[in-house]
Amino acid sequence: MRRVDRPTLSQVLAGLDLPGPITPLLGRVEPPKDLGPVVVGDPPLIVLGETAEHITVAQARIRWIDVGATTVTVYKPRSLAWPPDVSPEGLGPVRHEVARAIHLRKKGFQRCRWCGKRLPREWMDFSDCCMGCAERYEGVVH
Repeated sequence: MRRVDRPTLSQVLAGLDLPGPITPLLGRVEPPKDLGPVVVGDPPLIVLGETAEHITVAQARIRWIDVGATTVTVYKPRSLAWPPDVSPEGLGPVRHEVARAIHLRKKGFQRCRWCGKRLPREWMDFSDCCMGCAERYEGVVH
């Protein structure tokens, strides 16, 4: 049962400066099951979830499950106590963990030699070529 003396996840999200978009998972997350309900960023950067006891922040990963079909998985989830309020001081630990997870996620991105975009490894066909450029310039058919 949810405690009424803590902010909601929506209030916490509104108090954080998150890179958009923020999208619901709609049941597309893989273990742990208490994670969700939102993915932040495009490409997906982090997953934010809630339980009655804590907020969970995790790096998002994309897993290809079929041709053109992906699912979001979580990597290195960390649980934090609910902030007492949505003031800048109250959200400090959550803000810090969100920034840390986004930094670590982006640190793993690679630059495409053709288009120059920094993208997650899951969107790269080769270590230095994204899927779009692999089709366009390398003759790869997906």
